[in-house]
Amino acid sequence: MVDSKLMKNVFLLLICKIITYDILYDPFLEAIWNNYKFDEYITSGDATVILKLCNRFNRTTGNSAEEEFQNCATLSRNLKVLYNSRYTSNDDFNKHCNNINNWLYYKIKEHKMSDDTITEIFSESKQIIENEGYLFCRYSPFNNDFLEPEKLVMLSIFNDNIDYIKEILSQETHYKISSCRNFIKQCVHLYKSMHNIDCSKGDFTEPNKIFTCYIVNEFKNLYCSSIYN
Repeated sequence: MVDSKLMKNVFLLLICKIITYDILYDPFLEAIWNNYKFDEYITSGDATVILKLCNRFNRTTGNSAEEEFQNCATLSRNLKVLYNSRYTSNDDFNKHCNNINNWLYYKIKEHKMSDDTITEIFSESKQIIENEGYLFCRYSPFNNDFLEPEKLVMLSIFNDNIDYIKEILSQETHYKISSCRNFIKQCVHLYKSMHNIDCSKGDFTEPNKIFTCYIVNEFKNLYCSSIYN
């Protein structure tokens, strides 16, 4: 006879995996990544400098050399676009940078990229920046500095893309409006859970709680001012 306790644990594990899958592969995220063209291949104009930069990252980390090279090339291209684009404000640059970090969270999950390699790519990418200025994008992984990172990254994505979300909601016939509304609904659920568990009580001097609750409270402010009425 199968142990009932074991069956219960297996069932709970399955539920956790389903929830995690829903969070990691929310269909609206594709619209966000496409808006920034994060998953596009490098162009011939970028190829020479990116090839030179990424050849040094062909290491053995569980991925094939080809896959690791492609991960480096895609990230390097995105950093090049970030630094070489024109922005109307520093806030726009910071949102673009934040979205690269949001996107990387899922790439790390999918491809098992190491933090050390990503940090080095961020550092070495200065070689391919044409218009280097005073603005700087730092690799900011959702790790032990945050509570419940799988939930928090969703709220961060909402915060960093509120203008794009409002633009979609203003068009009833937009092809992404359904997935956008579902994304918002899921974020509200995550906010309530995280606020009640992590940000409604306790010691707010702990660094991971400070960083986490800043994003959680920012979601509340943006949602109430821009979406809820």
